[in-house]
Amino acid sequence: FLLSTQPSASQISSSFNAFIQRLDGLVPSARPEIVDSFMAAQKGFPVTEDSIANFVYRGSVTSSIVVTGDHTLWSPSGQTLTNVAGTNFYYQSRKFEPDARIDYKFIKDGIWILDPLNGRTVMGGFGPNSDMARPNFVQPPEIQYNPAIPHGTISSFPFTSINTGSTRTIQVYLPPGYALMSRRFPSLYVHDDSDYVSLGSMANVLDNLIDAKKIEPLIVVFVPPGSNRAGEYRQSKITQFSKLMTEELVPYVDSVYHTVAIAAERGTMGSSDGGHISIYLAVNYSGAFGLVGGQSSTITDLFRAPIQNGLKVPVKFYLDVGTYDLSYAGSTFLELNRWLRD
Repeated sequence: FLLSTQPSASQISSSFNAFIQRLDGLVPSARPEIVDSFMAAQKGFPVTEDSIANFVYRGSVTSSIVVTGDHTLWSPSGQTLTNVAGTNFYYQSRKFEPDARIDYKFIKDGIWILDPLNGRTVMGGFGPNSDMARPNFVQPPEIQYNPAIPHGTISSFPFTSINTGSTRTIQVYLPPGYALMSRRFPSLYVHDDSDYVSLGSMANVLDNLIDAKKIEPLIVVFVPPGSNRAGEYRQSKITQFSKLMTEELVPYVDSVYHTVAIAAERGTMGSSDGGHISIYLAVNYSGAFGLVGGQSSTITDLFRAPIQNGLKVPVKFYLDVGTYDLSYAGSTFLELNRWLRD
């Protein structure tokens, strides 16, 4: 019998590191064929094993290719992929928690691209990103539309503010059966409306949680930012926007919808700078909001200083932040939110 000297894909070690070591032991001209076999044997990319995710790119690179994403705080310098000499195979390995999930992209020769080997994408605030989930990550079931349960409705109305001198479209979620019930409901004001409605599938989340009796039925008001989002949420326009919320929008909603018109039954929430304005409102206008949720919130002295100086407010706080979240003023969001929690 004659045995082929070329190993099959199944003969190549499942260990990515062993594969790289095997390539290193070959002359460059023998490497492309081994790479071909390895690539054909893979069931998906990035190549994951144990706690390691191996990002792979195969193709022509003129100057450089890096991987960047949640795990690099989206730094343009990212992590440079290593080229195996004699091939167009590039790789970068990174250790992650077993339940981690990240968005990422490649930057090839200065151009941001999706991972061409990975068909899984997820929409972010700046468009689609490639998606990498470790084996223990569980996709939250409540974001999925369930046709078998009752559904709330979302309507909208234009709202003009004297304080900001602007008109914006407000969206309102009413729980299932709202029109048939005479009771009053707690309310929640959510900033960055379209992100929560579209990217966050919040109507599905509300429907599912209400049906599962994990939360009580509530009215949710989705508030969009104006043209100067940063100004309204944490800079020079924050006072005007706060007055829009507390002196104009809240009274209007309470007059039109069946809300429980007390602070203890009224909350506000948002993410990033939207989390900042939510916490700012709760600290400085606790007579309007008795509940606040901040997701990956920007933390500044606009509310940190009053709290640090001993200010106590009748507010229940919920803080949520990711391990691989962004940074602000030299600290990661994780560090800043842990400080605020303490």
